Amino acid sequence: MSNQDEPEFLSPDIEALSAQPSIEAQQEPGTPACKVLEENHDALMDRPGVVMVGETMDVIGRPAIMIGVKTTKDLSNLPKEIDGVPVVAQVIGEIDAQ
Repeated sequence: MSNQDEPEFLSPDIEALSAQPSIEAQQEPGTPACKVLEENHDALMDRPGVVMVGETMDVIGRPAIMIGVKTTKDLSNLPKEIDGVPVVAQVIGEIDAQ
């Protein structure tokens, strides 16, 4: 393959990147994830195996609800989304308050 056949790679547009909202801006109070979490916090914490809930981002950068559970068995009973907000679940084990 000659140099002429190689694809041309362009530098990112810094202005366009800086115009995107930061994670903090997307997670400020009043976001759909914040409201849904507030409305469902107690019910989520009452589920077997759930040790924490909070806000996060999903794999494509959308605001999401994080649910931490004790074991992989506890993952099977969790919703994939709540009121249109994606749920990101993770096994974090037992939490011991200091």
